[in-house]
Amino acid sequence: MFITTYHYITDPRDAYALHGPAIPEFLAQVDSFSQEYDIKDITQISGQQDSSRDCIALSFDDGTFHHYRMFPELRKRNIIASFFPIACVFDGIVPITIQTHIVLSKLAPEVIAAKIEREYPSIVKRIAHEDGIPRKRRLSPLKAMYDEVFAANIKVVIADFPVAEKELVIQPLFWEAIDGTVDDFIKTFFMQPEQLKEMHEAGMIIGAHSYAHTSLKSLSYEEQKKDIAKSKDIIEGIIKSKISAFSYPFGYYDQNTLTIMRELGFRYGVLFNHQPLGPEPDNLLLSAYDYRDIRQHKKL
Repeated sequence: MFITTYHYITDPRDAYALHGPAIPEFLAQVDSFSQEYDIKDITQISGQQDSSRDCIALSFDDGTFHHYRMFPELRKRNIIASFFPIACVFDGIVPITIQTHIVLSKLAPEVIAAKIEREYPSIVKRIAHEDGIPRKRRLSPLKAMYDEVFAANIKVVIADFPVAEKELVIQPLFWEAIDGTVDDFIKTFFMQPEQLKEMHEAGMIIGAHSYAHTSLKSLSYEEQKKDIAKSKDIIEGIIKSKISAFSYPFGYYDQNTLTIMRELGFRYGVLFNHQPLGPEPDNLLLSAYDYRDIRQHKKL
């Protein structure tokens, strides 16, 4: 049993080229999955250990327009997938994580690192355990593992930055990197509320991916609950229905997170950690692969 997660699906015509399969590659992979697996949704997959074929579920994080673009293709194939938008987008806010990805796609890593190292040396040292962001030593073997080492380390360092400082570092670089206004970027890059509602009404599973895509384990219990509850309220307000699924930003969580999940009525949690599902998985800790490493399950 497996879950595979997609973040970006690319089109050479797009203004912002981020890591992800091109549309033909994505469709070819989905068709290959259809031949090899029983494709289930995440609410079904944990009860399929006795199935005659391996089962797989498809999950999409961040709520980009590319996901909506692929929605008709999934529907044509009778596939129910799960979609986890970042809720602050619907308040006109671009999450710092997405800003970081855009900045890294548009600006040289040395430019970004120089700003971080110059302005916040003590925070960098706490995270990297050395002066400066490592150029050759990978800080995390499972985070941003498909990026070049230096770019991956920049992502890891920024992800662990205190929220206020993170915004001060990234926002000016983001404004430099985008074409037009922030509102223009949101309309181009992300799904719009009516599109999310359309997908829900067509039977797709819509969940939450937090409000601000912050590392939840870096927040207090009260901060986590405020963020998660706000994301739930916004998504439910858009689709006019209760949601029960959540995808943990960065795959990070702690015991407070799980307590809050249960208190708020979540039943399913997707954990992006490059692992297969066990025979009797905890539905709040459903392990997921990146789309690029799903094939490795045969070696595990």
